[in-house]
Amino acid sequence: MSLNGQEWIVNAYLLSLSALLLLGGSLADLFGRRRLFLYGLAAFGVASLACGLAPTGGVLIAFRLVQGAAAALVMPSTLALLTSSFRGEERGAAIGSWASWGAVAAAVGPLVAGVLIGAVSWRAIFFLSLPLVVAAIAIGVWTTKDSRNEQITLRQIDVIGAALAALGLGGLSFALVQGPALGWGDATVLLAAAIGLMALAGFILYERRAKSPMLPLSLFRSRNFSAANGATLALYAVFNGNFFILTIYLQTVLGYSPLAAGLATLPVTLLMIALASRLGRVAVRTGPRLPMSVGILLTGVGLGLLAFLHPGDSYLLHVLPGVVVFGVGLALTVPPLTNTAVSAVPDSQAGVASGVNDEAARVAALIGVAIVGLVFATAFRMSLEKPNPAVDLERARVVQLARDQPSGALQLAMPPRLRPQLLPELRSASVNAYRGAMGAGVLIALAGAMTAFLGIRNPAAPRQAARRP
Repeated sequence: MSLNGQEWIVNAYLLSLSALLLLGGSLADLFGRRRLFLYGLAAFGVASLACGLAPTGGVLIAFRLVQGAAAALVMPSTLALLTSSFRGEERGAAIGSWASWGAVAAAVGPLVAGVLIGAVSWRAIFFLSLPLVVAAIAIGVWTTKDSRNEQITLRQIDVIGAALAALGLGGLSFALVQGPALGWGDATVLLAAAIGLMALAGFILYERRAKSPMLPLSLFRSRNFSAANGATLALYAVFNGNFFILTIYLQTVLGYSPLAAGLATLPVTLLMIALASRLGRVAVRTGPRLPMSVGILLTGVGLGLLAFLHPGDSYLLHVLPGVVVFGVGLALTVPPLTNTAVSAVPDSQAGVASGVNDEAARVAALIGVAIVGLVFATAFRMSLEKPNPAVDLERARVVQLARDQPSGALQLAMPPRLRPQLLPELRSASVNAYRGAMGAGVLIALAGAMTAFLGIRNPAAPRQAARRP
């Protein structure tokens, strides 16, 4: 399969997931969170089996779209089930555990996939999910109770709103995914972005007048709901965008292998496992404002420490401290942030609130990779001289290739005579570009911390009944 086809195997899942998360949250409120969770898992399992058996790349991409749609039913339902099942500190701890296991899956998944591809086949990746799906369905059947929004009925399904949201989010996600590959000025990217933005504008206008809107815009009147989702955008933008650039930098400039670069950020996952549940309880007692503000600020401090990595720096003295500070900040932020986003609205709307928060995280990941990647590429080109074919044609060709592929500039083939002079220049440009990208991440983190500090309000402590004399 071509490189473009391989990219679409990943992108197809992301596009359908991003396009349908809001719809999945709304359907969970309508039909029941447990029911949507189980149906979504079953559909995901069937799609995984079909992916593993796919005879062609086109069939595989088609069922990856189905996988993403199924995941859009599962993800909001899981968080809504937690919200309806737990209260107080127990809810904070449960959401912390939910977030930490999500981090485990994100960290371990690529490693396991790499091993299976090398030892067995790419098909084994999809077959492996089948026993996990069966186990999750069994646990869901035996341990969860259904809940739904009793105020809405089947006759009130917002079909037009669902279609506009799917078209808008799908178009915007397509533009963000394909922009770095095709170029931001590409006609297809611009058309997708325009369609997405117009559909989202139409969605907002329609939801304001709909009798039974899929996404009640009144949710955003809640200060905590709006601020929590704004902070979500900032947090997941830096987490995905800057760690993407960090992984590339570790490999291309510091000489890490792909496996070593992946393991370098593993402490973030370990800290999430160790701390998220405990810090979730603490945040319920103290209120979410301070943990969220300090936590996002710490992620910015971690990126600031990582910005000063040089070729030859050791992992323990230079890489690990920034990774640890970032991981502590993430573990401190995620539980209260997610808890605040779903607790700021009535429990009857937990499904759509979860969908909004999940969607914010997904869109933030795409935006973060796009923005940080754009800063990296721009800073790299500004640090490198423009090619001059009149002086040295071979040198000009290599420089132009480097300007076109900033993240892979140090791996370009070049004549031996050019390497002593040109490689240090490319390495210096890569270091400057990396620092610029990390600096952009620090600014985004600061904006997120300010959003949390100024926007979040701690819930009032419940009043104790007066004692009788």
